[in-house]
Amino acid sequence: FMKLEIIISDEAALHAIYLCKGSSGLKPCFLCQNIFDYKRNARGIVERDASGVAQYHCCSDASKLVLHTPDTLSAIVRRLVAAATTMSRADFAELQTRLGWNHTFGSLMLNGRLRSLCDPSKHACFDWMHVYFVSGIFNVHAGQLMSALREYGVSYEKLCQYVSGWHWPSRLGVVNAADVFGKKRAKASWEAGTLKATASEGLSLLPVMANFLNAIAEQAESETLKAHVSCFLQLAQIIGVIMRSSRVAVDPAALERTICSYLSAFQALYGPDSMTIKFHFSLHFPAFLRRWRILPNCFVHERKH
Repeated sequence: FMKLEIIISDEAALHAIYLCKGSSGLKPCFLCQNIFDYKRNARGIVERDASGVAQYHCCSDASKLVLHTPDTLSAIVRRLVAAATTMSRADFAELQTRLGWNHTFGSLMLNGRLRSLCDPSKHACFDWMHVYFVSGIFNVHAGQLMSALREYGVSYEKLCQYVSGWHWPSRLGVVNAADVFGKKRAKASWEAGTLKATASEGLSLLPVMANFLNAIAEQAESETLKAHVSCFLQLAQIIGVIMRSSRVAVDPAALERTICSYLSAFQALYGPDSMTIKFHFSLHFPAFLRRWRILPNCFVHERKH
């Protein structure tokens, strides 16, 4: 017999498995009861909540998350089942939006037996590779950082020259800085405001970029420039800790403090509009680490495809 422990994938696959509204919904995180998409703040849900329970996804305080439990998820399912035959189509669509879950016949969530075996509050896990490196936090942060440092004379061209001087072990393959920071991709990165790089490229380049920025900060007089560099170095530290968790024991509380500090610093520098839903997903990694003691990833599966 086997016992299911972790269902790990990117957000789109978790959405397909559980049929939650996902990142396109009003409540983008299917693990949280009280998180709302900041970019849908026209409804004013957080502002009108006098209790302070409701939070936008750009919240950087993990203690404010109200997590789903098997009981709360069962209550949502019962509410949807009861309303499916009594509400108008428009009202029922609005109810699904407010609850953050779709009502689809034959779905896992509507099957009590399957839900007990695969309950997302117990078994679902975001893949940190996708959260950080697939149009993720690293890509967004690098793009915002380079845009901010442009006035200090820091460009993708200079970064390309610096990275080109490094050589990676042959077992990792060839990291071609000219591809990532060259004119063609740099132009796309400038326009999009996010770094165009694959997950493997991002993972390989992160420590070298951190070294490059640290050298700039040591010679800088601007406190603003130092703040930008410090925030990026926090990101590098977080990813380093997550990677070490597969080899040595890592303190979840320390990881949580670092992630919360990083999210707060990022928001102060670049604003909540720059924070995608993946920034919120990162707040769940300390809890995953407490539960499973490691933080697995899907790098191997992506390389296979």
